[in-house]
Parts: sequence; structure tokens; C-alpha cells
Amino acid sequence: MGIEEVTKTARTRLCRESGERSWLKDSRYTARDIANDTLRLKQQGYNKTEIQREVDRDGFLRNNKCAVVGKALQAWDSYKKLLEWWDDQDHTHVGKPSPPATDKKRAYPLVMAHTEGYRLTYTYEDEDEDEDEDEDDRVQFRVSPKPYKKVKGHLRGRPEDLNLIESALTKDEWSLGQAELLYRDGVYYLHVTVKTEVEVPEPEDADTLVGVDINERNIALTAVNRETMDTDTLGTLVLDYGSVKAERQRYHTITKRCQEHGQHSIHNQLGVKEERYTEWILHRMSRVVVEFAQQFLNPVIVFEDLSEIRDAINYGT
Repeated sequence: MGIEEVTKTARTRLCRESGERSWLKDSRYTARDIANDTLRLKQQGYNKTEIQREVDRDGFLRNNKCAVVGKALQAWDSYKKLLEWWDDQDHTHVGKPSPPATDKKRAYPLVMAHTEGYRLTYTYEDEDEDEDEDEDDRVQFRVSPKPYKKVKGHLRGRPEDLNLIESALTKDEWSLGQAELLYRDGVYYLHVTVKTEVEVPEPEDADTLVGVDINERNIALTAVNRETMDTDTLGTLVLDYGSVKAERQRYHTITKRCQEHGQHSIHNQLGVKEERYTEWILHRMSRVVVEFAQQFLNPVIVFEDLSEIRDAINYGT
């Protein structure tokens, strides 16, 4: 058995009870300015310490600023890794990666550390009181979008997400990490990272091997008994994600046509929608993979060697 840290994300909706809604909006647009400046300065050779000093903003919490800078630098690191991979290829169907844009206008997630930028508390209602069931055992939030400005209320969401937060607030082995304030379709959301440590069984101790074969349009799962794996197949499942590729091609075509007509701002808007759709599909598929494995005795999930998968995918179609 090995001990590994596991991070999960609880997706919740803010139900505001006090504080101005405009404070949340303003902080997200300030976060966009900080993210843009962070990426611009990084391209100019500034290090993280220098960037944090340069992007100070009046009316913005310093801890929140550091968290936003960290998130923007993660995007830069991802770009550099992709560029390094691209440089190593002799032949590729993918164009040279572009650095993250430094002139985006859309609001940026407000990234906050627990107890500094935001705080969650779990309240227990008296069972003897005649209260609406929805009022019981609420997770209360306090968000600090500006110095000395606090927005308070309670969270709503799926039971599994609220249970994750409850565990982090009431159990020693769980803890809360950073949270991101997001806005979509007129509603504010708080995505909270929850961390814990779990015992991970060694592969050689597993009774069931679940092989994951990732192809260009689908993921094939095969579960076999470890002792009789040559002859005994316990189950198979194929998950198709061709819709992701089709959706990406559709957005690419729309973006190209709009740019031909001088409508360059559409690129960022469509890019956000494409990212949301892809994340939604992949999140659902990852849950199905785990649920498929959990139905078997003491399973371990085994992935194929993915080192050549990029060369095998035709990105142009």
C-alpha cells in the first residue's frame, strides 16, 4: 500500500445573502487584468516574484492576487510544455503553439485561498426546531472580493459536492484548498478543491486488471481476472467521444470564417465554449471509467503507453 494525495473539486452555486453582487463582478475583471499582465511580463522574462510586485492593484486582496498570478503562470507552463513537444517532432499536423493571449477582455476566475480570500463554515440546525428541510445543515460562505468587502451567504449544489465540503470542514484527514469564483448564465459558482490522502493498493496486489485503451475517437475498457487474464474476460466497455472532435472542428470552421470577415473577437468567445464542452465530456467519461472499475473485486486501472498518441491522431480532420 502507498499513500497518495487526492484532490477533488466540489462545484457549488452561491446563494448571496449580504454584500454587493457588483463586488464579485469587479473582482473578476480585475483578475483578468492581472492575468493579462502576468502573461505579458512572463513573455518579457520576469520571474514570479517580480511579476507579483508589478501587478499589485488597489482594491484587490494581495492573497487573491498571488493566487491569480499562480493560475496564469500554470497556463504559461502548459504552453511551454506543448511548445517543447512541438519542437521535438519531425513531422506534425499541428501548427506551432501560440503563447497565451495577453489582451483578453472576458472576466477571469477569482482564485482564492481558504481563510484568506474565502471561508466556509458548516452549520447544524437544531432538529427540534420547526424549520424547512432546505435550511438544515448549510455550508455558509464568506468571499472577500475586495479589502474590507465581504459577500456572505450559503452554498447549494449536488449532495456529493456538499458532502465533500462537509468532510473537509469536519474531518481531520480532509482539507480545503483554493477556490475559484465563476459566473455563467446569470449565476455565480464557487468551485472548491478538497484534498485528502488515501491508501493506494499496489498493482501486483490487485485481483482485477482494468485496461484502458485510448484511441482517437473512443476509449475501450477491458476487465480481466489477474490470475486467468489470458482466458477470462470479466467485462468490456467502449466510450465514444467523437463528438468532442466534431465540436472542435465546428468551432474551428466558425472561427476561421469570422476572422476572414474581420471579427477576431469571436475567437476567444468560441474558445471558452469549446473548453467547457470538452471539460464536460471528459469529466463524465472519467467518472464512467471509475464506476466501471469499481464493480469488480479489488481493481487497478492500467493505462496504455501514451507516448506516441499525439503522432497517431490526425488533428486536421
